[in-house]
Amino acid sequence: MLFFSRTTRWVLAPLADRLDQPDQACTPLSSNNPLLRRILTGVEQLLQERSALKEQARALTQEVTQLDERVACRDALLRQWEARWALVSHGAGELFWELEVNGTAAPSLACAMRWTGSASILAPGIDQLGHWNEQLHPADRQRHLDTLARHLADRSGRTPFVLDVRIQPPSGDDYRWCRISGDSRRDAQGLPVAMGGSLRDIHQQHLQDEVLELAATRFDISREMLHDGLWDIEVVAGDPANPKNTIWWSSQMRR
Repeated sequence: MLFFSRTTRWVLAPLADRLDQPDQACTPLSSNNPLLRRILTGVEQLLQERSALKEQARALTQEVTQLDERVACRDALLRQWEARWALVSHGAGELFWELEVNGTAAPSLACAMRWTGSASILAPGIDQLGHWNEQLHPADRQRHLDTLARHLADRSGRTPFVLDVRIQPPSGDDYRWCRISGDSRRDAQGLPVAMGGSLRDIHQQHLQDEVLELAATRFDISREMLHDGLWDIEVVAGDPANPKNTIWWSSQMRR
């Protein structure tokens, strides 16, 4: 059994109280006994370190709370912008795409592609450049890759990427004409780091252009068969004598 002197007990009792309530302010303990003095000094240092750590933990907790609030605000803002983008892309009648180019002018057919929008001309699962290229008409596939490579290889960024291609719909129906266009973001050396664009169905417009071109060809043939000359005038501001009026003459009028 260990026995303590009265002096030792006189020191240990307040030390026990100090350890029971370490955060309560009190006068530092002291003793004439060298061993007790070392113990009291060590305990006081540990309590001070504990207090400092608690203060640091309190500050870190407050900082984490502030960061959580900022992250929550950013998440709310992100969801808001995502909802706006979904609304815009859904109402645009176009598909929007992103291509991972990885800083190369000749992207691999395995490069990832992401699509957003509501158009139904694209088959599901088109998540790579190669899969997308396979959906094009065989006569358009290499032309599509060549146009893409020329755009990415031009470090000045002046070569556009705009191309009319034929796409086979998921239903397996006849190919439809679509226009794919895009642009790339480049680093300081002009190497592409990101690329994106849109895909728009222009099939009806293409058919109308063909009809218009056929009508123009027929008109030219009919005009050449006539012996009478034809002419028309574009009247500016309703003034037949306006010198800015444009007059067109058929070839018979020039003979």
